[in-house]
Amino acid sequence: MLRRGLILDLDNTLYSWVDAFLPSFRAMTHVLERNLSVSEDKVLDDFRDIYRLHGTVEYPRAVEELALWKDLDVTDAERIRISSLAEKVFSINYKRHLRLFPHVLEVLEWAKEEKIVVIGLSDALERWVLYRLRSLGIARYFHGLYTWHEDPWFVGRPPVKTSIKARVQLSSSELKPNKEVVERAVSDFSLNKHHTFMVGDSLAKDVVAAKSAGVKDVWARYGTRPSEGNVDTLRRITPWTAKERLADRNAEASMSPPTYVIDDFGELIGLIGNQKPRLFD
Repeated sequence: MLRRGLILDLDNTLYSWVDAFLPSFRAMTHVLERNLSVSEDKVLDDFRDIYRLHGTVEYPRAVEELALWKDLDVTDAERIRISSLAEKVFSINYKRHLRLFPHVLEVLEWAKEEKIVVIGLSDALERWVLYRLRSLGIARYFHGLYTWHEDPWFVGRPPVKTSIKARVQLSSSELKPNKEVVERAVSDFSLNKHHTFMVGDSLAKDVVAAKSAGVKDVWARYGTRPSEGNVDTLRRITPWTAKERLADRNAEASMSPPTYVIDDFGELIGLIGNQKPRLFD
């Protein structure tokens, strides 16, 4: 028997990744600026270059690979001390800022009671996704997880403990808006496409992928409203060029509107609950 499904984007859908990562990133850069007597622009430029090289602002070795170390008369011991301090400050701030959006926990608990299969689908690295889900106490609600690959960046680091057994790491070509990953999740978990909802904050990725795969698309509009100051910082260090960002905006402008739009995650209970499958669906 085919099952009902809820495929969830994670960052900026269940929690504001922007409002957690960027304040923590700024706190980390302030440590580097003060301890090394370098300008903010220099630090941000170096981070931007590394993030562009690796295609993500969550590259785990960014601090140790900053170009500024080559220009400074710093001992290895001092470099390690300052790097460790900067990363510690980031971690402390990140834990403080990472919070679920309103009603996320209630919806996940409701989905569990309704026996709806909950799947996470993210373009982020698996290690960071697992860390966020564990920190927020919601990993136990997920039946499966599809994330970006992480080898070899975390070689030598202990794995993040998780209760999620069904996990798939994707190549860059398999990431959203590729519909195949959505179709794969539907197939892997024997979901009923007509009663599977995919929720995400990105029109160009989440909504397009859902529509292409034939599941019900839900745009999490509330996830597109982070603090403007944090957005400015993200634009400053983003690995994506202005041309790429313009292409995304043009793609969003030309696409058909989302089928469903929610301004609070809690609206999903009414939306999904009103469309329970009938006997012969």
